[in-house]
Amino acid sequence: MKKKGYNDIHALYIVTVKETRNIEILDDKSVDKVVKFIKRAIQRGQLEFLCCCFGDQEEYSLTIHANETYACVLIINELERKAYDYCNKKYENDMTEVILFGYDFCKACLCEDKDILFDIIMHFFETGKINEKYEWYETEYEKGLS
Repeated sequence: MKKKGYNDIHALYIVTVKETRNIEILDDKSVDKVVKFIKRAIQRGQLEFLCCCFGDQEEYSLTIHANETYACVLIINELERKAYDYCNKKYENDMTEVILFGYDFCKACLCEDKDILFDIIMHFFETGKINEKYEWYETEYEKGLS
């Protein structure tokens, strides 16, 4: 079964508390297993890091730093030179820092809903873009600063 857009995902790197997977190309044969693996890692609070590119020229990228409670989601659109950080309205003005996978992030940018996190990932796998159902902080992006 061909999945919409998933064949455009490559350089997928996933780190969980139990293992690391490096997948060069997400293809029709591997997609179901990889999606199930990601969903299970998120639901169990075991995802620590996920990074991948979308498009032939890596026009879009997704980076997630996570722990059992929070995830920081960053999507970069190289074509428009825009970076998008997930916006958590619950903590909109809370600059309290939380350490995820060795990096500090403010609570205002942290996703704590596992279903939303999975939805954002699947939408990116299909389109290479942000999921507009959710709020995002948009900033100008210069290559090499991520």
